[in-house]
Amino acid sequence: MLKGQRLVHFHPLLADAALFQEGESVRLSQNDPDGNHIAATFFGLTQKGLTISVPAQADIARQDAWTLDEDVIDLTDFYLKALAELAATSHGRDAVLPALLDETGGEIDFEAHAESCDALDDSGLDDSQIDAVANCLAADRFHLVQGPPGTGKTFAL
Repeated sequence: MLKGQRLVHFHPLLADAALFQEGESVRLSQNDPDGNHIAATFFGLTQKGLTISVPAQADIARQDAWTLDEDVIDLTDFYLKALAELAATSHGRDAVLPALLDETGGEIDFEAHAESCDALDDSGLDDSQIDAVANCLAADRFHLVQGPPGTGKTFAL
């Protein structure tokens, strides 16, 4: 625990406590996470209950009307830095940024797609897997393959 912090214990439903991970930043409020709140850290489930670390001076007189929510993380600076780093490389400028800006990447060579489908006929893949692989092979730069878990995306590709 950090200096200037103290531990506070609550007794919520266990299902509610399962939403948090040790060390995660959380907001403690009186059912208003976007308003007045106390920045805290989820310490874990202990013998004393759900335990969080709060600033030592935090006023937590009553413990029956508090709400614990995930903290909001502003990733703007992280994304701006990543975009600047992309712009500094030729691959970033020529391939990644144009794709992010929807300027390229969606073109499919339909002749190559048909040839790939024919070549994959005896591959053991089902029709949707064959189509996914053929789209990837026929794409100008890349093709997004998505679908529910367990449908064979990783195997096919």
